[in-house]
Amino acid sequence: MTMKSYRHLALGCIIGLIVVFFVFGVTRSAEQKALTLLLTALPLSLPIRGTWQGSRYTIGYSALLSTWYFCLSGWLYIVHLDWVRWLMLIGVVLSLLWFFSCLVHNKKAKTKHR
Repeated sequence: MTMKSYRHLALGCIIGLIVVFFVFGVTRSAEQKALTLLLTALPLSLPIRGTWQGSRYTIGYSALLSTWYFCLSGWLYIVHLDWVRWLMLIGVVLSLLWFFSCLVHNKKAKTKHR
């Protein structure tokens, strides 16, 4: 796979996580909706532009951001017993794909730069 395809995979995972946490946030009670969407879905919009343009630094810090979503999805998977478990399982898989696509993209960019 090329660097561009890893970048597109990372972007697809970010958009998928936005959808997962938007669905999770909308289904919360009225007092939890705004806070849940603010803390989960909004930070995912930060690395979209840099990932789209292929900025190595943005992709690097978004790999660190993906670890937070991995931990959050895993914790919510353990805590909930209803359909949210399946949603958070998708979140765990997407965050792992996002992390590894960012790592491989930056590794290929580093070797190409030399």
